[in-house]
Amino acid sequence: MTYDDLLPEVHKRMIVPMSLKNVERVIETLHDVILNEVANGKDPKIKLNGIGTFNIKKASARMGRNPKTGEAIQIPSRMKVLFKPDGRMKQALAVADKVRA
Repeated sequence: MTYDDLLPEVHKRMIVPMSLKNVERVIETLHDVILNEVANGKDPKIKLNGIGTFNIKKASARMGRNPKTGEAIQIPSRMKVLFKPDGRMKQALAVADKVRA
């Protein structure tokens, strides 16, 4: 599902009537809040009940190889975002897996 697919779907399911533009603002605000939390690094966890938890983790520097030349290279440390689905998301994934099988 893309952003363009998500927007009308959320709009259609709103309990409180809201314009499509306001739904877009809500989604963009949620997006901005998550990005700001990740950028500030204040809290390494962002938990969305019913969806899952985003964890911010530092990946240590390590040695790697240039795939073209085989030369050993130093890969610098960096921050990365991990996602762990919660119980409801896992149940939805299990149902989807059974439907596709």
